[in-house]
Amino acid sequence: MNIKFFSILLISAVLISPLCGEALPSKYNKEHPSASGSKSHHEEPLQNHAGEFINSSMLPPEGDKLYDYYFKHYTSPYSKKWISETWKRAQYFTDFIEHEIADNNMPHEILYLPLIESSFQPDATSNLGAAGLWQFMTNSISEYDMKITEWLDERRDFWKSTEAAISKIKYNYAQLGDWTLAIAAFNCGLGKMLKSVKAAGTTDFWTLCEKGYMNQETINYIPKLLAISDIMSNRDKLGISIMTQEQPVQWTRIKLDRCIDIRLLAKECGIPQDTLIMGNTELKYYITPPVRTGYMLKVPVIYKEKVMDALDKSSKLSDFHLYRVQKGDTLSHLAQHYGISVEMIQSFNNIKPESLKVGSQLIIPVTKSDIKPYKSPTKLSEDWTREEPAEKFSQEYTVQDGDNLWTIARKFNTDVNHLAYYNHIAANAVLSVGKKLKVPAN
Repeated sequence: MNIKFFSILLISAVLISPLCGEALPSKYNKEHPSASGSKSHHEEPLQNHAGEFINSSMLPPEGDKLYDYYFKHYTSPYSKKWISETWKRAQYFTDFIEHEIADNNMPHEILYLPLIESSFQPDATSNLGAAGLWQFMTNSISEYDMKITEWLDERRDFWKSTEAAISKIKYNYAQLGDWTLAIAAFNCGLGKMLKSVKAAGTTDFWTLCEKGYMNQETINYIPKLLAISDIMSNRDKLGISIMTQEQPVQWTRIKLDRCIDIRLLAKECGIPQDTLIMGNTELKYYITPPVRTGYMLKVPVIYKEKVMDALDKSSKLSDFHLYRVQKGDTLSHLAQHYGISVEMIQSFNNIKPESLKVGSQLIIPVTKSDIKPYKSPTKLSEDWTREEPAEKFSQEYTVQDGDNLWTIARKFNTDVNHLAYYNHIAANAVLSVGKKLKVPAN
C-alpha cells in the first residue's frame, strides 16, 4: 500500500533522544545545592524566546537531581544538534500552538511538550500506538473532534490534535487547580492524578513524586519539560544554533467541495510540496476524503488566494483510473494493485463488494505516480468454481482473536482461495476481530 511518508517513530516512554552514556536516576531524588555543590539553573529570572517570564509556579526545587540531569543531557553536543534539527520541523506548528496557548491563558512551557512527546513529528507513532504531535491513543479521542477512518487519522492532524491537547490540559487544570499537576496528568491520566492527590493529601507535584505516588515516567516528565523550556529560553547563551524562518508558517483551513491530490494542488499553486504534506499529515494517502466528510484542507495563509483560485478553475487536481469490471474481479484485488483500501473504492463508487457487476465502470483513485492500469487476472475456470460453488458458502462466521484465513479454511474444510474469493478479500488479507465471513455450511 502506497501510504505516504508515515515512517513509524518508536518513541521511548522516558527519553525521546538517545542517552549520552549517563545513568538516569532510578527514582525521584532531590538535594539542596549546599549539600551537593551544584548550582541551581534558576538563580535569575528566565525568559522564553517570546520575552515572557517562565511560569514560576512550575519551577523545580533547588538542586532537583532529575532537572539537573535533563538539563545536562539536553545541553550535550549531540542533544544540541538534535534540538536544532527538531526545531526546524517545529516551526511549521509553533505559531499555531503559541496562539492556542495564549488564547487560553496557559503556561508557555506547554509549547515544548510536542518536542518531548514526538520530536515535533506529526506522523510519529509510538510502540504503544500513540500517534501525532501530542501522542493521543485511539481510546482517548472520542470526546474531541478527532476521528480515524480509512482515509485519515486525525490524531496526526496538528490543528485538531493541538486543540484537543490544549482542551485536555485546561480541563485537567480546572479539576486540579495546579498547572504542574495538569500537565503531568496529560502524561499519566487525570484519574490517576486525582487518585494520587487524594491519597497523598497534597497538590504539590514534587512531594507526590518524593513520596512515591507517581510512576517513573510521570516523575521524569515535568523535570524534562522544564529543562527543555529553560534551554530553549536561553539557547543563544547555551550555543544552540537554530535557523528560524523569516515568517513563521501561519495556517488557514479551506472546506473542500471535491477530492483532490494535494501533490497536484501544491504544483498548481507553487506551494512547496513538503509544506502542504506536513500540514495535512493526517491523510493516509495524498488524496483528500470524499466531499460528504466535510474535510478541511490546511494551507499556508500566504497561499490561500492561489488555492481558492485553483479549486475554482483547475481540473488537474486529482488523478483517477477508470476500470471496467470483468469476470473474476474483486475489489480486494483492485485495492491491492492500486495500493489503497477496499473501503476507498467503495466510497468513490458507492458500492458494496457483493454488488460488483461485470461490465460496470469503477473510478479508482491513483495514489502512486508509477501505477499502471489494472489487468484482470485469468478468468476462473468452471471446474474451479464448481468445486466450491457460491451456494455452499451460506453460513456466516465471526472472526475471533487469532484467526486468519488459513485457520478458518481448515475449520470449515475448504481452502484459502475459495474463502477469499467468495468474501471478496485478498488471500493474504489481515482479518479484523468481529468481521463477518461467508463460510461453507456444515
